[in-house]
Amino acid sequence: MKHLALFYASILSAIIAGADVPAKPFRPYPELQDVLMYEGFESPTTFFEKGKIDSDVVQTPGTHSYKLGEVDWGRNDKWLGTNFNLNAVKIPAGMDPNNLYVYFMMWTDETGEIITKFHEGDFEKKESPQKIKTWFPVMFKLYELGNKGKRIDAKMSFNWCEILFKPHSNKEYPKVYIDDFCVTSNVKPPDILPRILVSEHKRSFIVRSVAKDGFNYTLQDTEILKSALKASLRRRKPKSVVVFGPSPADGEALVKGLNSESATQKTTGFKFDRATAPDDSPAGGLDDMRTLLSFNIQKQEAETALLVLGYGDMTASSRPGENIRAILERALAMGCIPIVCLPAPPPGISKEDKAKLDGFNNTLTNLCLQLGVPWLEASFAIKGEKTPPFEATQLNAAGLEQVGALALSVLKHLELQQFTK
Repeated sequence: MKHLALFYASILSAIIAGADVPAKPFRPYPELQDVLMYEGFESPTTFFEKGKIDSDVVQTPGTHSYKLGEVDWGRNDKWLGTNFNLNAVKIPAGMDPNNLYVYFMMWTDETGEIITKFHEGDFEKKESPQKIKTWFPVMFKLYELGNKGKRIDAKMSFNWCEILFKPHSNKEYPKVYIDDFCVTSNVKPPDILPRILVSEHKRSFIVRSVAKDGFNYTLQDTEILKSALKASLRRRKPKSVVVFGPSPADGEALVKGLNSESATQKTTGFKFDRATAPDDSPAGGLDDMRTLLSFNIQKQEAETALLVLGYGDMTASSRPGENIRAILERALAMGCIPIVCLPAPPPGISKEDKAKLDGFNNTLTNLCLQLGVPWLEASFAIKGEKTPPFEATQLNAAGLEQVGALALSVLKHLELQQFTK
């Protein structure tokens, strides 16, 4: 998910540097050190705000752009705009503003004024588009931005950026789109953009999103997990998976779904074992994950652990977030990659309970982001399932089998991105 890529990077840099703030600006492409950031809006989500990803007006067939949203200035002006956070990028932050370039493509159906702002300090650059109803580039050096006669110097460090469009006519909102937003140092963005697009194409084989694929996996996850596994100094049995269901009775259905999908896709080598207690009775649920995960990882020599949480887990303890963090960290410390499945809202759920579940799932995803742990959504797995997938508030056997089928996609992706490299 691109709106979180800079967030992951800042966390990873802080861990490496042993500080709360990255020691140096994050580079999204290790092979392209002159690129500080790039957004092409090809992911279902983005870190840009106020507008939306759009496929109506694009530069290349089959791609996307970003449609600017309405901005309320309180003066009945028909302004459009977007903004985004720059905390992980850190510009100029010691770099020469005369060597930093800002670039993006724009399309508008009306003449007007383009205003690009960098904060704190409201440094801005204004210009008017030369064309309408066609794509045109906007590019300038960071040094060209001004603030009441002041100029940017290398000691400054901006925390966010804003792009605004003020139409000459104030009768109605125009349509304005941007694409290929880029910040570079020492090289003009158009000169390096082809190489960026090549890198983006390569990344498309690695990155997965919940909206499109049902599970989340990023480039940062690859590096964080690789470091965690290396630090554990333990090698587990290849393709061995321990499975925790939302309750002790659910493990069997999950394993069935995994095995069935594995047979359908003719995937070989995976071994799926439901979690158990020391007396070999089935285990499942958040409490069992907390107390029996280490036992099961050691018993099965598990390379990965599928942790499927249920609707009831959001009220299973007063501090579910702390328990889940401990579970995930314990698995990683033992050289095992945990995979978290977020619970789906049951039919007929009240607005209050839906809000609680959303909060619980947000806690889960934030923890996964911080630790580089992949997660999947039960809601995606059961989407379109003809057999009713719920029994009261919990997934039934049919729903759990669908979750197991989706989990196999995560396992295959991990196998390719982590264990075969």
